[in-house]
Amino acid sequence: MPMARGLLVTADDRSGAMESAAQCADAGWRSVVTSWDGEHPDITDVDCEVIDLRSRHVSPESARERVTASLAIPAVRRAHKIDSTLRGNWAVEIDALRPAGRILVVPAYPSAGRTCVGGIVRVAGVPVADSEFATDPRSPARTSRPAAVLGACEAADLGALR
Repeated sequence: MPMARGLLVTADDRSGAMESAAQCADAGWRSVVTSWDGEHPDITDVDCEVIDLRSRHVSPESARERVTASLAIPAVRRAHKIDSTLRGNWAVEIDALRPAGRILVVPAYPSAGRTCVGGIVRVAGVPVADSEFATDPRSPARTSRPAAVLGACEAADLGALR
């Protein structure tokens, strides 16, 4: 059995994976990015592994399967990078992470003008569902309220998402 990573990050696309790995590397952690292909390589001597699940533009069922499979990879701590504009299969992926324990959802990237205040995700002050991200041809942002989407999943306690 492979040794547990200090931190295992899964991401729904390459840019999110690279961004996460860069932040870990900036903190001085030995980091590596891998791409999901259904199998997990035996990687050693890293503090942080980031896996690009390539799940943003697949079916919700496939996204759930990829996240669920990633839970078998040993890790001390886990994180899952979602799109800060709520595109893709993020809610299904969060729901699939529930067996791993408590989940903190942070749909924001303040330095890029993406915030979540009062339960509404905004881009440059505009609710994301009213922004240019709502017209993304492959994965449009359909709502500005992540709690409403998570509530439709089997997610447990949504009390903290405000």
